Order: sequence, then structure tokens, then C-alpha cells
Amino acid sequence: MMNLKNRQAGYLLEIPLLMMVVIILLAIFLPLLPKIIAKILLVIGVLIWIAGSYYMLIIPGWQPDVYVNQRLRFPWNWLAFIAMSAFLLFVTAIYVWHG
Repeated sequence: MMNLKNRQAGYLLEIPLLMMVVIILLAIFLPLLPKIIAKILLVIGVLIWIAGSYYMLIIPGWQPDVYVNQRLRFPWNWLAFIAMSAFLLFVTAIYVWHG
């Protein structure tokens, strides 16, 4: 049986790294692709970012004691997530329909 001290706690470092990789790949490949494919990839990238931010802001799990008083708590974590998601979706929608 696995010891509780050896279990993964908090969000994985892979989530922010995945989000950075998505942005880097989009920045490199969007200008090179045809518009329709670029728009589809942009929407997929934004959805990945929204999922990653949900995972980091809403369900962060355990965090070191130094961050206990500094992390966003309810309802501020939900407000930050909704505001950021709305902004990302708004900008993406403008680009997809008018870009």
C-alpha cells in the first residue's frame, strides 16, 4: 500500500508546462497555417488553457504552508477563473469571426 507522504499533492507541474508549450506552439505555427486550420487550433489551445486554469485555480489541492494565506479562496478563485475564461473566449470569438 502507498504511504500518504509519497503521494502527489497539489497540481502537477506538468499543467503550467503544458500551457506554456501550447502558447509557444500556437505562436510559431498559427502564422504559417491556413486561416481555417489556425482558427481551429486557436480554439483548441484556448480550451486547453481554460481547462488548465480551472485545474490550477479551482482545484489546486494541497499547497505548501507558505501559500496558505496567499492563494485565492472562494469566491475569488471562481471570479478570477470566470473573468479570465470570459476574456479568453471573447477575444478568441472576435478573432474567429472577424479574423
